[in-house]
Order: sequence, then C-alpha cells, then structure tokens
Amino acid sequence: MSRRKGTHRNTEIVRLEQELTKQNPTLFNGIDGKKKDEILKTISYRVEQVCIHSGPLPAPETLTAYDDTIENGAERIMKMAENQSDHRMGLEKSVIKSQIWQSYIGQFFALIVSLTTIGCSTYVILQGFEWPGSILGSLGLVGLVYVFIQGQRSQNKDLAIKKQQVQKR
Repeated sequence: MSRRKGTHRNTEIVRLEQELTKQNPTLFNGIDGKKKDEILKTISYRVEQVCIHSGPLPAPETLTAYDDTIENGAERIMKMAENQSDHRMGLEKSVIKSQIWQSYIGQFFALIVSLTTIGCSTYVILQGFEWPGSILGSLGLVGLVYVFIQGQRSQNKDLAIKKQQVQKR
C-alpha cells in the first residue's frame, strides 16, 4: 500500500511540475533535482472540477465515463431512463383512467339521486302534498346544482395550480 502512495505522489509531483513549468518555463532553472522535488512536495496543489447537470440523463461526457468504467454502462443507464419513463407514463395513464371512471361513477350516482328525488317529489305531490313535494324537488335540484358548481370550481382551481407550475418551469 505504501508503494501505491509513493507512486501516486510521484505522479502527482510530476503533474505539478508539468503544470508549474507550463505556467513559468524558467521556474526551476538552476535548481537541482533533489531540491526541486522537495519544493514540489511542500507545495499543495489541487484542481477540482465541479460539473452541474440538470435533466433526466447525465451529460454525454458522464455517459462516456460510465461506458469506460462499466461494460455497456451508457447503454444500461439509457435503458434504465427509458424504463423509468415508461413506468411513469404507465402510472399517469392509470391515474387518468381512474379519474375518468370516478367522474362517470359520480355522474351516474348524481343521475340516480336526481331521478329518485324527482320521483319522490312527484309521488308526494300526487298524494296531495304540493308544498312539501315542491320543496323536496327544489332542494334536490338545488343540491345537484351546488355540487356541479363546486366541482367546476375545484377543477378550475386545479387547472390554475397546474398552469402556475408549468409557468415556473
């Protein structure tokens, strides 16, 4: 293990020397090799590269690096991204289908409630109770209109929120 560290330091020193002489070619003129190595060892030189990437896939350079490190690394990452995209789209489709079915079921039950209310109201009126039958029919109708308006408000609110989210992107 110490041999690796020594080799690594020597490589690091050589790189440092190359970088410094690139900046100033006459920097080490007149300095013997041992003294030069001592100077280079005492200099702390570090280069960091920070790359920021935003998106569903890594940058092409990163993909190339993965491909060099792992057999078919880039292909595997692309396949993983495609699978994730397919999965997400499948979930979205099932959510949309579920919402459509909920809407249909809600409309069906609203129809049943309204027909039942109208039927009961008609029966009460035919039994000679016009006022109570009219009130029952009116309340049923007002209830359906209220539910419809609230549904529209909720839908418009959801659309406005989604529109804001899209505009932020």
